[in-house]
Amino acid sequence: MTLLLSLFLVGMSAAQETPAVVQTQMEGVELLRAMSLDLRGVVPSMEEYQAVQDGNAVDDVIDQWLDTPGFTERVVKQHRSLLWNNVSNVRLAPNQSRLTVRNGVWFRNAASTPFRGVFNLGCTARDAEFDEFDWPIREEVTPGVYDEGSVVIAPYWDPENPIRVCAFDAMEQQYAPDGTDCAGVNGTADDQCGCGPDLQWCIPTVVEREILAGLGEDVDQRIRAMVEDDQPYTELLTGSTGYLNGPVTHFLTHQTERRSGFRFSPTSIDTDRLPNLAYSDKASVPVAMGDHHSGVLTSPAWLLRFQTQRSRANQFHNSFLCQPFVPPSSGLPEVSEEDQSLDLTARDGCQYCHALLEPAAAHWGRWSESGAAYLEPESFPAFNADCLECSTRGSCTDECRAFYVTERLAPEQDPFIGYMNAFEFLEDRHALHVDQGPALLVNKTTADGRLPECVAEKTAEWLLGRSPTAAEEPWVQELATRFAEAGFDYKSLIRDIVTSENYRRLP
Repeated sequence: MTLLLSLFLVGMSAAQETPAVVQTQMEGVELLRAMSLDLRGVVPSMEEYQAVQDGNAVDDVIDQWLDTPGFTERVVKQHRSLLWNNVSNVRLAPNQSRLTVRNGVWFRNAASTPFRGVFNLGCTARDAEFDEFDWPIREEVTPGVYDEGSVVIAPYWDPENPIRVCAFDAMEQQYAPDGTDCAGVNGTADDQCGCGPDLQWCIPTVVEREILAGLGEDVDQRIRAMVEDDQPYTELLTGSTGYLNGPVTHFLTHQTERRSGFRFSPTSIDTDRLPNLAYSDKASVPVAMGDHHSGVLTSPAWLLRFQTQRSRANQFHNSFLCQPFVPPSSGLPEVSEEDQSLDLTARDGCQYCHALLEPAAAHWGRWSESGAAYLEPESFPAFNADCLECSTRGSCTDECRAFYVTERLAPEQDPFIGYMNAFEFLEDRHALHVDQGPALLVNKTTADGRLPECVAEKTAEWLLGRSPTAAEEPWVQELATRFAEAGFDYKSLIRDIVTSENYRRLP
C-alpha cells in the first residue's frame, strides 16, 4: 500500500471514529505540500512525506529548501512580475542594419534603393566582381534595376557555416569615401557603407532575439546571485555587478552606434570592462559595470521596458514602495482652463501625483529615455553653454537636442534653457537626485522604512496567494522590521512568513 493511500485511509478512519473538528491551520503533510509548492514549485518527495509521517517537524526542511535551485527559480519568477524584464518586443536595429535572406542570399532589409534601384531588393547568387577600388561592379538587369552579385562570408553569429551575402552589404571599410564612419549612426544611411568585417555592424532577426534574451537574462542572473550568494536584498537594487553573454557583449562592442529609436550611446559600461567573449558564448558572466550603476534599476532591460524617467519612477513606486500614483477617492479637483503651466508639479489636476513623481523621476536623469545610454557628468554637465547658445539660432547638435532644454515653448522655461532635461522645473533641493541616481532613492526609502515594508507586503502576498488584510498590517510591519534587522536577508523574510500563523491558517 502506498504512503499516500495509507495517509488517506488513516484520515478516513479518524473521520469515522471521531466528531468532525474544524482545523484552523495546515499541519503535517498538508503544510509540507503547501510549503514545497510555494518554495520549490514541486510537490514533496515520498521520502519527505515519510519523514513528516514519522514525526519530524515540517519546519526542519525549510532551510534545506531555501538553498535549492528550485527556490532560487521561484524567486526569479516572482521578481519578473515586479521588474517586467522581458524585452523581446524591442527592435534594436534600424532597417538599414537589419539582415534578411531571400533565395539563399542575405541582404540588408529595405536598404537597397540607392544601389539596386528598387526598394527591398536583394541580389543574385552569382559571384561578385570588383573594380580597382574594390567596389562591387553592378550590372543592369532591367532598366533602372541593378545586381552586383554576392560573396561568401563567415558571419559573426555562426562562423562555422558561411553564407552568401550581397556584395554591397558585405563591404568592410570603416569609412566611406565621404568620410562617414560606417560603424556610426550615419553609416546606416550612407549607401557606400556595408555591414563591416564578418557583418559585425548588422543584425539578423535571430541575433536580435538572442541579444534581447541576454538583456532579460542579466536581470534574472542578478536575482539568482542575490539568493544564492545570500546578498542583502538592497544589493539587487543598488549593486554594480551585471551579467553579460556573447550576444550582448557583441552588441555593446559593435552595434550600439547604429541605433534604431533606442539610444545605447554613450554606453553605460566602459569597453575595457567588457568580457572577452565570442558571440557563441551564451552563458552569462559577472561584470563590474561601474559605480554609477544601481542594480536592476539601471539594467538595460529595465531602461528599455520603462522608457521614460516618469515610467521608471512609477514602476519603482509600484513594485518596491507599494505606492501607486492614483488620484484621491474624491477625484481630481476641477482644472482651470487658464492654468496651462508646463510645470506639472504646479498645474491644476496634475500636481497631486507629479509633485512626488517628478522628483522621483529625476533619479534617472542621467539615463537616456528610449534607451540605456549613460550621460556621465564630465561630458554632460548640468548646464551646457553651447546648448544655450545654439537654442537662440535654432541649429543645435544632436546631443543638445536630445539631452538639454533648447526649445522655448513658454517664458517659464527661460531659466532652464541650456540645462539637462532632468533639471527642467526641478527644485534646487532635488538636484542631488540627478547625479546620485536611483541608488539614492533606494537608500532613502530603505531608511524611512517604505521599501522593506513593501518588500515584506509583496512577498507575503506571493506566499499567501492573496493580499494581506487590514488586520494583518501590523504583522506585515513586524515582518519588515525583522527583515531590516536581519540585514535585508531575503531568505529570513521568507522563513518568517512561512512559519507564521497567517501563512498556515486555512481559508
